Amino acid sequence: MEEPWLSWMLLVARACLASVYFVSAVQKTLYFPISVKAFRAVGVPFAHTSVVLTIILHFVGSIGMFSGTYVEECAIALALFTVVATLIVHDFWNLEGQERRADQRIFLAHFGVIGGLLMVVAVGPGAIVF
Repeated sequence: MEEPWLSWMLLVARACLASVYFVSAVQKTLYFPISVKAFRAVGVPFAHTSVVLTIILHFVGSIGMFSGTYVEECAIALALFTVVATLIVHDFWNLEGQERRADQRIFLAHFGVIGGLLMVVAVGPGAIVF
């Protein structure tokens, strides 16, 4: 794909990926007590601090991805976070029946997001940055 289409496509891809984490950060902020309870329920240590750090990572990472600032670093940080969080929260291999299938779909969707983040790392942000 030639410029300028490549850079526009990369901008749209960055925006799509960033929106996942930005919305997550907003929701975790608005529903902070529920987020802490959810983190505790899956055994995340230091749930309160972990939620705060997750919110910060999601806000900083998503803004960096969209704006084109430290895109590769933000994408790597978000990908690593998503790998760890997905393995902890969506352990479908410990479930059965419909619950297992539902969690497996979420697990695979998260791995698709990780793939998108790694592609951004591989090709860079493109020429359109803010």
